[in-house]
Amino acid sequence: QNKFKVKSISPIFKIEIVLIFLLIVISFNLSATKYYDFSGATTSISVWACYIISTLSTYFYFHNANENKIIVLSNCILKSFTIALIFGIIELISYHILKNTSLLVFLPYFVRDSMYQSSQRVQFNFGEPSYTGMLVLCTLFPSYLLLKKTSYKFSLLDKCTYYLVPIVGLFTFSGTYYLLLFVYYTYLFLAKHWHKHKTLICTSIIIITISIISILNSSQIIPFLKQYESNRIAILILSKLENKSDDSSLTRTAFMDISYKAFKNHPILGYGAGNFTIALDENIDKIDPILQTPEIWGRYKIKGIQSLSIYSTILAEFGILGIFWLFLYYKRMIIGIKGKVWLYWSLLVLVSLQSMILIVFEFIFMSIYLSNPNVNKIINR
Repeated sequence: QNKFKVKSISPIFKIEIVLIFLLIVISFNLSATKYYDFSGATTSISVWACYIISTLSTYFYFHNANENKIIVLSNCILKSFTIALIFGIIELISYHILKNTSLLVFLPYFVRDSMYQSSQRVQFNFGEPSYTGMLVLCTLFPSYLLLKKTSYKFSLLDKCTYYLVPIVGLFTFSGTYYLLLFVYYTYLFLAKHWHKHKTLICTSIIIITISIISILNSSQIIPFLKQYESNRIAILILSKLENKSDDSSLTRTAFMDISYKAFKNHPILGYGAGNFTIALDENIDKIDPILQTPEIWGRYKIKGIQSLSIYSTILAEFGILGIFWLFLYYKRMIIGIKGKVWLYWSLLVLVSLQSMILIVFEFIFMSIYLSNPNVNKIINR
């Protein structure tokens, strides 16, 4: 086996890692000399340090992985979803068929948050239901497609996993999952009929989807819709937006607004890693009252609170230097992605609107997995 050599790492990747080290040092200095508070910075800096370790180790693995190793890895991914399916079926039966949680007695040892049991939302053995979108569409689907392009023989259990996990996932009641499913199958439908314009179609769907999300999360959408309260569609959208039991969309929109204002306050270096709480404290009164949800005020004084989106995190905590890092991050992936893999990468970009740091290793793994030349070569056969 060929040993990994430092000189074989791409220049972009080297700059990216060095830049993160620089951002960590800057963040440490800001916390020590300006804010005199390490409560949030300690956790966040640790996360970014883990990001470096995870990225390098994953990069090293794929750099030296031949086709057989990638097939084995994809098979392991598929088998892990078989385990997830078992959890999902148990939860589905318990919540919606038996109406009894006696089967869930062992689940707390495998799931992160039991709060979803009370709302009867399937979460498999994932961190939370909203992770289903990225894990199913950006991990299970491309891994299955990769294996399909090889001589791998699917067992009945493998096929059940591939077809049943997305169906059981519907009971996560995750808006993110539904959105990604819509984008995925819309792309497949359009690409089948206009196969010469796949990249254009994919880009158009992403732009349209982001536009729809932005409009629905806008602080002006509710007053606008109330002008048409006699219209049934407007009533349905209003009932969703004004549902006080779920403020997650408005909360994320508020965090984006706060991050933008924080960026204007400190455009060069930002507030430093882990200091979003300070940015929130300084800007919460400046956002639209509609966006000041109970969830926002509930998180208001939590040390080390995350902004729930890599983009808002970069704007508020790292400023222009962080934007440059994000540019390098995506450029490195784009260089390696070819053909059909564009679809799965595009879904990852959409996921990062809502989350990335929360599931940092999964995002790292899939970004390097999808941009690996051998993976692209197999999927595009």
